[in-house]
Amino acid sequence: MMSLSSSEKYIELSFQEAHVCDTKITFTDKDLLFGETPHNCPLYMVGHVLEKKINRILIDEGSGVNILPIHILKELGITTGELSESCLLIQGSDQGRHRSIGSIILEIHMEDLRSSAWIHMIDVKTSYNILLGKPWVHENRIVLSSYYQCLKYLEGGIERKIVADDDPFTKVETHFADAKFY
Repeated sequence: MMSLSSSEKYIELSFQEAHVCDTKITFTDKDLLFGETPHNCPLYMVGHVLEKKINRILIDEGSGVNILPIHILKELGITTGELSESCLLIQGSDQGRHRSIGSIILEIHMEDLRSSAWIHMIDVKTSYNILLGKPWVHENRIVLSSYYQCLKYLEGGIERKIVADDDPFTKVETHFADAKFY
C-alpha cells in the first residue's frame, strides 16, 4: 500500500468531511430583521456570561481579538488577579493602541449556542460590552450577516439562527450610538 504525504492526507480528510456534512447555511428575505429598510447597524447580540445577562455583545469578524472592557469584568465579579498575563497591544478602530490588562477564558451563552472565548481586557470606554471577533467566529463556525442582522451556525447538521438585538441602547445611550455609528 502506498503511503500518503501529509498534504495528501489533508486533502483526503477534507474530501471525506465534505461528504459527511452537506448542510448549507443560507440567508433569505425571511431573515431580514428590518425588512428592506436600509441600515448601517452593527451586529449586537444578547447573551449570558457567568449567569449574568450581557447586552451589546458586538460580533465583528473584522477584529482579530475578543475584547472585554474592564468595567464589565468588574460587573461580572472577576478580579484582575484572575487574569492570565498578556502583553498584547491592541490597535482599535480609532487607531489608538491599548495594552491588554490580561486575558481570560469565559463561557458565553447566546440562546442555544454555548461557547467559550479567550478574551483580552482593556481599560477603554466602548460602545460594546463584549466584542467577539474572528477567533470566536471561526472557532464556532459562525456565519454572520449584519445586513440580515443575525448569525447562523450548524449544530448536529441543523442550521441554527440567533437574531440580533434590534434595540441595544437605552434612550440615554442612543444619541451617543447614533452619533458614533450612523
